[in-house]
Amino acid sequence: MGAVRRLIKALADGGAQIPYILLDRLNTPPDAPLGPGAKIYTFNVDSLTVLEGRTETGGRFRFLRDQLFVGRNNTGATIPAGTLVRITGWDASPGVEALTIAPADNTSESTMPAVGFVVAAVPTGTSGRVWQIGVLTGINTAAFGVGTEVWLGPNGTFTTTKPSTPGHCRQALGTVVVSDAVNGRVHANVEPGYEVVRPGEDFRVSMREFDDFISGNTSTGQLGSLGWSFAGGAATHPAAVAGRPGIVRRDTSATSGTYAYTGLRVSSTAGVIFGTDLFDVTFSVRLTQTDANTQARVGVSADPATNPSASGLYLEKLFADTAWFGVSRNASAETRTTTGVVVAANVWYRVRVRRISGTQVGVTLDNGAEILFTTNLPNVALQPFFSISNNVATLKSMDVDYADIAVIGLAR
Repeated sequence: MGAVRRLIKALADGGAQIPYILLDRLNTPPDAPLGPGAKIYTFNVDSLTVLEGRTETGGRFRFLRDQLFVGRNNTGATIPAGTLVRITGWDASPGVEALTIAPADNTSESTMPAVGFVVAAVPTGTSGRVWQIGVLTGINTAAFGVGTEVWLGPNGTFTTTKPSTPGHCRQALGTVVVSDAVNGRVHANVEPGYEVVRPGEDFRVSMREFDDFISGNTSTGQLGSLGWSFAGGAATHPAAVAGRPGIVRRDTSATSGTYAYTGLRVSSTAGVIFGTDLFDVTFSVRLTQTDANTQARVGVSADPATNPSASGLYLEKLFADTAWFGVSRNASAETRTTTGVVVAANVWYRVRVRRISGTQVGVTLDNGAEILFTTNLPNVALQPFFSISNNVATLKSMDVDYADIAVIGLAR
C-alpha cells in the first residue's frame, strides 16, 4: 500500500499533476490470492464497465459502475447520434458478445422502452456506446425553454409534447438545460418505466365508457349504468358467476320468430358513434344454447331494431351457421368471413370490433387472428348492440357480462 500512500501525499501536496490512472481492462477477474496488497482493476460485466478490487486474501469488492453500455446495431441501418434506443436481444457472436439495440418508439408497446441514447452514430453491423444518464449536446432546442420536460417520441426521437394519443406510450426522459438552435442540451436520465395512454384520459381527443351491467332496471328499458335500451323478448339479471360481476340476459321467449335486441340509444336509428371515427368496442358474451334455431349478433349497428341493419360491423351466427362469422356491412352490401371458431353453448367469448383506419375495419374473437375488411365499411352513425332471435317456439338467450367502448383521434 506504500505506492497508494505516496500517490495520495503527492496529490495533497500539489507536487504532482496526474491527469488519470490507467487501469487494465480484464476479461475475467484475477485469481486469488494475489500476493501482498490489494489490486484494483476494471472489469466487463454484461457490457458494463465495473471498477472492482480484490484483497490479498481473496476478498472481492466493487466500487462503481459507469452509465454506459455497449450496444450492437444489427438493424440494417445506421442509428444516428442521440437516438434513443431499446434492447432487442443479445449478439453472442465471437468477438461481439453485446446487447443488440434498435431505435425506441413510443407509438407501440412492442418498441418500448428506451434504455439510453447512442453517444455517436452507430453504423449497422458495429457496436457503439449507449448512455443512460448524461447531457445530450448539439441538438436544436431553440423552441423550448430551459426546464421543459422531454419525452420519448417516434423512431428514437425526443419530444416536448406529452404523448396523449391512446395506445401510445409516455416515457419521461429529462429536461432541456440549454435552449439553442445549434448547441442545445438535454439532461437525460433514461429510466425504463413508462405508461400506456388509455382512451378517455383527455375528452378532447378520445372517449371511453364501460358497463358491467351491475345496475339498471330490466322493466323500464334502461339496462346497465349506461342505460341500454331493448325491445323484443325479455331482459333479466342472472346471479353473478365467479369472475363475472354483473350479467344481463336477453331472451326471445318461447314465441317463434322473436327478435330481441339491445342498443345504446333510446332511438334505434340514432347512432352514438360515427362509422368513420376510430372506434373500438369490446363485449363479453355467451349463448346459453346453440343450434340451427338460434341466431345472434354483437358489435355495432346503424339500426339494431332492423334484422339485419343496412350498415354495421359485428360478429354473427346465422341459423344455419355452426361457426362465428365477422361481417362488415354498408348500405345493405356486406363482406362476410368465418372466424373458424365453432359456436359453443355456455362459453364466454370476447368480441372486439374496431375502425382501424380510413380504409380498414376489423373483427376479433378472443385471442384469434383479427379479420380485416377493406370493403363495405360502414360510414354512417352506429351504436353498440347485441341481439338474439329464434325460428321455433323455443326460448333462446344470450348473456352479456361487460361492454367497453372507446373512440380515439377526436378533435374537439
